[in-house]
Amino acid sequence: MNDEERIQALHQQGRIDAAQTERLLQALGAAKPEAPPAQDRRQGNDTLYDAGDVADDARDDTVSESVNESVNERATPDPETREQPDFRGIESWVTIELLACSIRVEVDDSLDEPIAKVSRGDVEVQVGDDGWRVVQQGRQDGWLERLASGAFGSRLELRLPARTGVHLDVKAGDVELVGVPALRGHLAAGDLDASGLEAVDLKVGAGDVDLELDPTGGAHRVRLAVGDLEVRLPRGADVRVEGHVSIGDASARSPLEAARVGLVAASLQGVLGEGRARLRLDVGTGDLEVRVGGHAG
Repeated sequence: MNDEERIQALHQQGRIDAAQTERLLQALGAAKPEAPPAQDRRQGNDTLYDAGDVADDARDDTVSESVNESVNERATPDPETREQPDFRGIESWVTIELLACSIRVEVDDSLDEPIAKVSRGDVEVQVGDDGWRVVQQGRQDGWLERLASGAFGSRLELRLPARTGVHLDVKAGDVELVGVPALRGHLAAGDLDASGLEAVDLKVGAGDVDLELDPTGGAHRVRLAVGDLEVRLPRGADVRVEGHVSIGDASARSPLEAARVGLVAASLQGVLGEGRARLRLDVGTGDLEVRVGGHAG
């Protein structure tokens, strides 16, 4: 039985619901759409990231390798060599390594170290030389077996000291960040909502992503395989924005501009201020919206 069949079996047994089943299948790449026609692919120096590319990067290493190949014509840049966001203002990091869990993270200026509150889970905070790690302990089963045992019911509430960034390594679950200045890593399946961000380098396999971001210098990036991506920038932001959708729509208002590319693709670009920072947004299948000033109504 392959991973797709195992997920379907868990659903038939009533261990996961329809929404969780869909998210996991999308993260596996089982629901990957066909690639857009060749004339709809953007040409240039940057790599086009589509749904298959992001889902392949974001999923668990134990997942079957039998998904379709990406439509990328060139390899993904090495994360060690490509330019990163400006993380110099971040004093410490917490790495969240969880299988399936609902997560809420909030910054508390009065704290010197993280405080975690967990329901229905075996989560603990570990201290390391490079910061803190939040991990699930005590189980050696595969990720689907742990999911079937009730991991989707776990909830983590995490409070962090000021100037602490979050590194996600989460397979499934909804994530809410409040006042967290920096976010990096990946979420395979789930919705993500973040406010107060200053730096981001994120991959999401399947889900909706809503970010409030005032980017510092450097190159920031969000890659979403399947779902809708909304980014809210302040009017005083100093950033050059470039967005691409393989299959779906893009929308923005002046000084940003959105345009249709061929039959199914879309693009978005523009500059706020002097464009000191750079923000790249890639959506495989879904919609991309960038708002300047205010909040989504």
